[in-house]
Amino acid sequence: MNKFAVEALLARLYLNAAVYRDPYGTPDFRSEDLDKVIQYTTNIINGPYSLSPEYFDLFNDDNDTNPEIIFSLDQRGVLQTEHSRWQYWSISGDLTPRPEFPNSRGTDAVAATPDFIQTWYDAYGEVDPAEADARFFQENTLIPENLRDLSDVNPTNDADHYYCVDAEAFEINRGFLRGIIWGPRKDDSGNILTCEDGKIRIYPVINRRSSGADIRYVDHTFQVDFSSEGSLHNTGHRFSKYQFSRTAPNCCTNSSVDIVLIRLGEIYLMRAEAQLRKGDNAGALADVNTLRTSRNARPAQTPAPLNAIDMDILFRESGFELYWEGLRRVYQIRYGKYEDNWTGKTDSDPNKRLFPIPQRAIDGASNEEGFLVQNPGY
Repeated sequence: MNKFAVEALLARLYLNAAVYRDPYGTPDFRSEDLDKVIQYTTNIINGPYSLSPEYFDLFNDDNDTNPEIIFSLDQRGVLQTEHSRWQYWSISGDLTPRPEFPNSRGTDAVAATPDFIQTWYDAYGEVDPAEADARFFQENTLIPENLRDLSDVNPTNDADHYYCVDAEAFEINRGFLRGIIWGPRKDDSGNILTCEDGKIRIYPVINRRSSGADIRYVDHTFQVDFSSEGSLHNTGHRFSKYQFSRTAPNCCTNSSVDIVLIRLGEIYLMRAEAQLRKGDNAGALADVNTLRTSRNARPAQTPAPLNAIDMDILFRESGFELYWEGLRRVYQIRYGKYEDNWTGKTDSDPNKRLFPIPQRAIDGASNEEGFLVQNPGY
């Protein structure tokens, strides 16, 4: 923790002050608070940090040296109890992301709501966001062109439909995983299939978790919900933002990937928001475009600058930049969107902006009457 991390936390506090003062009402953003946000974020922007040209470098095994990260949970293979959750939670349980560790896998625990994915499609229209925005997708699993067509291929006839790669060179794609995924395949004894030269075979991944007798590939479809069909193991686009660590010998322990808590990208978004709430549209637009166009390591996928900005666009941009970093709920409340409906969520009670106080905490303070009173709505 250094002075810049402290200033970043102060900027967060001042930006959220309007919610803290009246958590159940309409936020009243005060000019003096927003000025503090601009002051602290400007200090950081003028400091020693720089935006990462390759967006996904922020979430790689070696991210402890990334110049954009201001504060993080330093793991580097030490914190076994933290596990590798940000890497394995959303990945298919049928995928082996680190074939040098055959027990590594995902869990199918999390998928992106179609409502959120649709914001990307709406933003880029007829252009696939994977082509338009380097933050949406990074292709690492390079399937040969002659194998990409799966129209006549299925798990019952694809024994020869594979390519070979060194185990330690295999990398799963990053960003959002969509459609049929590829990865190592195991034999009936749990051994990864190899080529004659000892390299591993990469096949379309078979959905063994939920396809039953109608065996098929893992296909991360757009729609995921609480219907019978929408809640199968394969449904929903998946988050693959953090690199599956090369120090994780299975799905759940050891990771060298530091968990990003504060980084410069968020600082630009906070300053842009404070400027926009004060009526400085030009300043907000400049900050957002600086952030978008900085992700230029893959020039063809560098996000183009925006022509205009408003609160809805800025909220959308915060989602594009900060997805899968644990900040979404705070942004939804501050932007007045937490009472909206989305996949499986219809509750519009403002009381839910605050969590309930655990009953055991209330009981533990029972000798002081009124010391802890349950939050409204629970």
